[in-house]
Formats: sequence, structure tokens, C-alpha cells
Amino acid sequence: MPEDARKLIEGVYGDDVQADIPESLLGFTWDAEGEASGRRGMARINALKLQKGYTRSSSEDVDGWARENRIPTRLGDETVSVALARIDGEKLSPYARGDEFAWEMSMVTIPKYEWQKVWEKVPLNLRGMIEQLKEEVRVLKRVEVLPLTPELRPCYDALMGWKLSKEEI
Repeated sequence: MPEDARKLIEGVYGDDVQADIPESLLGFTWDAEGEASGRRGMARINALKLQKGYTRSSSEDVDGWARENRIPTRLGDETVSVALARIDGEKLSPYARGDEFAWEMSMVTIPKYEWQKVWEKVPLNLRGMIEQLKEEVRVLKRVEVLPLTPELRPCYDALMGWKLSKEEI
């Protein structure tokens, strides 16, 4: 840390400089404070009451955790796991080749809103194949499958990973 780090930090976050924040930026400050407060509230609601252990009644604030409740472990955009697939003739194969865990190695986690946009571009004739594959391959039952057709290949790069551009969303 530089010797004058305290001066730099106090110059930005100190109580006496808060009065110098331009009026036009104060709205952003209040928005950020409100969002942070909302996240803290959600964390309190979803928190596990350690004294009760890992049971459905561990979350008293919402009358316990029901099976159908989704309790996120992270704040932020909702995500979805997607298994990338190659089209091999009349069947879908994992993007990763060879290994006995090829499907697991073919999975990426992406924002749900991006998945919804990409799913619209999946050719209708492949959707039945996808559903059949999900029934046959146990590890795919709870994930989405994305066949990398020529139209969808630009969504994923072997070196860069998932790369959907803002224009594609």
C-alpha cells in the first residue's frame, strides 16, 4: 500500500467529503443504498438458522423452506446450466470429447435471460432430439442442452468460453 493511501481513501469515502458529492450523483447513491438494503433483507430471509440445522424449519421468516421454494445461494442474475452438444449425424454428442464425464465437461453456466434468447434460435427439428437425449442421459435431466448448429456456434468459443454479444441478446 502506498504511504498516502489513507489520504486517498479518506478523500473519496471520508465523512467530510460526502457533502461535496454533486446533487446529480446523489440519486445514484440512494439507488445503490436501496439495492444493498434489499439484498441484505433477502439474505436475512433466506439465511439458514444454524441452531436448527439443515431442516425445512431452518428458515422461520418464510414459514420454512418448502420443496418448491427456490432459495438462491448467490445474489445477482439467475443462471442456468447448459450442456453444449455437437450434432453427429442423427444424434447429439457432448461438446467435450472422449472422457467418461464428457457431458459434465461440456457444461457452462450462463445468465438465464441469455439462455432464453438463445433457446429461441434452436431449430424446432432439434428440440425433440434434445428432449429424448435428456430422458436418456441422467446428468442432463436438470440442465438445458444447446446443440451448436452453424447459427448457434458463435455463442461459444473453445478458448474464450460463452460469448454472446449484447447485440445477440
